[in-house]
Amino acid sequence: MILKLVEQKFEAIRGRTNAKIPWLDDPYHPEQHDDQQERVLQALRCRRWFEYEAPPWAQPLPLSFEDCIARYNGVNCNSQRGYLAGQYGLLLREAAWEWKHVPAFEVFCAQWLMG
Repeated sequence: MILKLVEQKFEAIRGRTNAKIPWLDDPYHPEQHDDQQERVLQALRCRRWFEYEAPPWAQPLPLSFEDCIARYNGVNCNSQRGYLAGQYGLLLREAAWEWKHVPAFEVFCAQWLMG
């Protein structure tokens, strides 16, 4: 079902040069259509994995850069929990949504809190 939804969203922007990648809000590049679609699928898989990895207060895993930052800025300013969830989202983005290449959320939180 999610595959079909991702395919539909990407078909709607195919070939456009002024679009953003669905869910991730990164710039869309038509020549990288298939790779970007796969990246979104991996990010959504990662979000699903995170549902079982992290506590309810960390949900949902932020996917876009802006959503990661919003977890601890603005109305969420000074939220340690928001900071942890947002920074973990940024870490996963940098790891191309490969959760096997980053520490478990619990370990990440412990490392951050230990300073």
